[in-house]
Amino acid sequence: MPNVRLKTDVGYCDSGGQMIFLDALHDRYFSVTPAIAKLVRSVSSGDVLNVAQQSLLLRTGLFEIGETAQASNCSPCDVGVVSVMSTAQHVKKPRLRNCVQWALATLSLALFHNVARRLPLRRSLALAKALSRSSLMRLLLKDPQSTLAAFDRALLLFPRKDRCLPDALALYPLFKCQNPSTRIVFGVRTDPFQAHCWVQLGAIAIQQDIEVVRSFQPILAIA
Repeated sequence: MPNVRLKTDVGYCDSGGQMIFLDALHDRYFSVTPAIAKLVRSVSSGDVLNVAQQSLLLRTGLFEIGETAQASNCSPCDVGVVSVMSTAQHVKKPRLRNCVQWALATLSLALFHNVARRLPLRRSLALAKALSRSSLMRLLLKDPQSTLAAFDRALLLFPRKDRCLPDALALYPLFKCQNPSTRIVFGVRTDPFQAHCWVQLGAIAIQQDIEVVRSFQPILAIA
């Protein structure tokens, strides 16, 4: 019997004794009941649910029927942070290429500081992914460290309040076009509930305070 699986761009984690989901398709964070959480843990461990149990999960809008009895993508988000990449030791004197990178970073920040407040999250993510496939970006951006230095300088032009999402959306295509392992990671913590997001390259969080990042439980990573 086919089993259920998480829908694309849906993730979850156990945080503060609660199972919390992020549904990036519908811009919502929420916790589920203990009964639903128990079923999710069962499917994550490889159990095949009966029809009634599957129906309960499908009604949440977070799951769909898979093609087989396997449901490998039903595990909680498991993204670790080992270190961070910062620009303190990499800032170079401005040159033509640095100016071009600064211009691209500024344009990306201007775009996402505008659209992140207006577009649904799924559309903002789709736009960031589309930009990461740009031939122009692939041609002009060759060095992640100098890209980050340019991005750091461009950040000075933009407000710093409630900026983690537009900053991450803007930084993602600049790194993704250079390294396919780049991801946007969303994390949460409880008491009180807070959400955060950042760009990660493998196990390296980009332009983050490592203690801050580690205080958030990853809930969804989008490549």
